Amino acid sequence: MIDLHDIDWQKGKADLGYWLASSAWGQGIMTRAVGILEKLNKEKLNLHEIHALIREDNQRSQAVVKRCGYRFYQKIPSSRGRGFNEYLKEV
Repeated sequence: MIDLHDIDWQKGKADLGYWLASSAWGQGIMTRAVGILEKLNKEKLNLHEIHALIREDNQRSQAVVKRCGYRFYQKIPSSRGRGFNEYLKEV
């Protein structure tokens, strides 16, 4: 499952979200899915910024966005102990 949510059409921004069953991890599926979503953005949506908020301990998910050209943007602390890393891709 993959989506763009919290879309702000005026500012040209959206948040990227995805989930994949653990049995499908390590096969490049999500990297390809992010690429397809980015192609759709270029062809139809014309968003300028896509943000991905990922738990700091989720190394696999961070690897996906890094492979797709996202850069680390900021660390967001959490009161529950696990923080988040925010990644950004400007297109």
